[in-house]
Amino acid sequence: MKQSSKIFVGMDVHKDSIDITVAEQGGEVRRFGEVGGERSALLRRYES
Repeated sequence: MKQSSKIFVGMDVHKDSIDITVAEQGGEVRRFGEVGGERSALLRRYES
């Protein structure tokens, strides 16, 4: 049987930076990191 869970992502977006926080449903909240404010900086950081 496949188990699933929810993950919530919060992004505090500013001109010069994007701060990312993640939370698991019923679990802890963690700061994931910060990247530059441009879309390209976000894509570079989290591309697979």
